[in-house]
Amino acid sequence: MPAHLPPRPERTARRAILSAVQTPEVDDGRLARSLDELRRLAEGLGVTVIDTVVQRRDTDRKTHVFGRGRLEALKRRFEGSDPTQEGPPGPADGPREADLLLVDNELAPGQQFALEKALGAPVMDRTAVILEVFESRARTHIARLELEIARLEYAVPRMRDLDEPDREGGGARGERGHTQAELRRQQARIRRAALRKQIEAARAADDMARERRRDVPVAAIVGYTNAGKSSLMRALTGDGVLVADKLFATLGSTVRAIEPETDPKTLVVDTVGFIENLPHHLVASFRSTLEEAREADLLVYVVDASDPHRENQLAVTQRTVADLIAERADDPDAPLPPSLLVFNKIDRLDADARHALSEEWPDALQLSAFEPADVARLRATIEQHMRRGHQRVWLRVPYSAGHLLGEVHGAARVIGETYDAEGTLLEVQVGPAELGRLEKRGVRRVAAPEG
Repeated sequence: MPAHLPPRPERTARRAILSAVQTPEVDDGRLARSLDELRRLAEGLGVTVIDTVVQRRDTDRKTHVFGRGRLEALKRRFEGSDPTQEGPPGPADGPREADLLLVDNELAPGQQFALEKALGAPVMDRTAVILEVFESRARTHIARLELEIARLEYAVPRMRDLDEPDREGGGARGERGHTQAELRRQQARIRRAALRKQIEAARAADDMARERRRDVPVAAIVGYTNAGKSSLMRALTGDGVLVADKLFATLGSTVRAIEPETDPKTLVVDTVGFIENLPHHLVASFRSTLEEAREADLLVYVVDASDPHRENQLAVTQRTVADLIAERADDPDAPLPPSLLVFNKIDRLDADARHALSEEWPDALQLSAFEPADVARLRATIEQHMRRGHQRVWLRVPYSAGHLLGEVHGAARVIGETYDAEGTLLEVQVGPAELGRLEKRGVRRVAAPEG
């Protein structure tokens, strides 16, 4: 690990107590959903959650996150000898009941420090857990760069001079030199600036790639994490996209063509899954994956039909997509791309539940990513959407511009081909944007040839 980042808690055989402070604005349902998500995230990292502790307080901003009585009760559960540490045993008779505290709140650096000092054990807040999950699942170059910046921004305020009496170098007042923490903060700032330059270069390359395929329709699969997006992606494209029953099983976008090929040819983008209560400064980690969604011709919202919180998950996804797309759009009031709602994992519902879902969401598709007939219906629906606005016309490519024939074949479906004295005549089915681009290149729209 780079010297400017503090060490993470060891991943081996961690046993954790999951905790939260419930403030008046957080109802029981929202708290239960958030705690369940954090538990599943932790389990994906190999952490075993042995108990859940919740305390109701008027605010979670107090220096001591928990009240004195609750803190003492927690402390007793962390007392004992730690079998992973070398040296003589501690004062307790046996091993610790738990060796990690998970807090389903965002902790200020001082709060985290106070808790770790009181418990004698590492503490991870919601941000730290999500960061660790992101780092273990990031696939794309930009996602990894953005996550390192997020990790630096989280770590820098937590850098302290614990057990570091030595100072190095000069330049501080009284020629005392810089502390180790100051030097690490300086290294972090330098690294952060370098990362931002790398991200700008990578985004420019991605923008060029999108520009090269801008005439090919794109459907972006978006949805709550673990809704089955990657399973649908694999079913639509036949590609070996990672499919795993984990929150944030993938982080990064994957672009593939639908197979068998649709008319018109369509690309599908699998984006990162969303989650409730995502810390604000981690939203940047979504931006690179949502660049594709921002340019998509169709947003396919995928929802786990069997999840009891499906409506809330859909709302979280739609709100986050709208916010992020508006943030990067030239016109913040521009409409979102058209959308299609898909309820996945429908095989987990009985007939009555399916009927009720149809009554509530009559325009949504119900399917299972593992049923070929269901996937074929989704494919046909996407194809039908992409054909909207397409028209059947004749185009003439002058003989002097024969190199444009390849562009016509790439931008339109060629139905027929003949010749006249001026050039090659092609009967095509083409969308308005592609037709406009071809006409700017010198291809002319003509009347149908006689005979």
